[in-house]
Amino acid sequence: MSASPEGACAFVADYHRDLTDWFSGSGPKQAIWKRLEDGLHPQMRITFPDGTLLDRDALLATLASRYGGSPGFVAAVSRVRAIVSAADHVVVAYVETQTAATSSAARNARSSLAVVVPTPAGWTWRIIQETAIPGT
Repeated sequence: MSASPEGACAFVADYHRDLTDWFSGSGPKQAIWKRLEDGLHPQMRITFPDGTLLDRDALLATLASRYGGSPGFVAAVSRVRAIVSAADHVVVAYVETQTAATSSAARNARSSLAVVVPTPAGWTWRIIQETAIPGT
């Protein structure tokens, strides 16, 4: 798979649809879990708006018990754009707005910057940095 900016942006949107389905419990649990798991690079790291840093295993452990834990949850992305594209990665910027979250503010938004990496099986998250957008 080549590192196309369009493919990277589509991956970001698709992954957030899977997160929506996972947290809201709307969809086939095993199929969604496989896509969530497969979408995380083995050396993946995420920094949340509060400064919490998780690696792949810690993020998966957090997600594992939360299927259906937030009925009505939506993680919508907007302004998705590739800002750097190279042969082995794409840097994507986007805004994520969450509604009906149970473990954070009921509605919150974050500006995110991510490095996504193409693999033969599809795209994976390598690095995600989320920054809270005040007043949301």
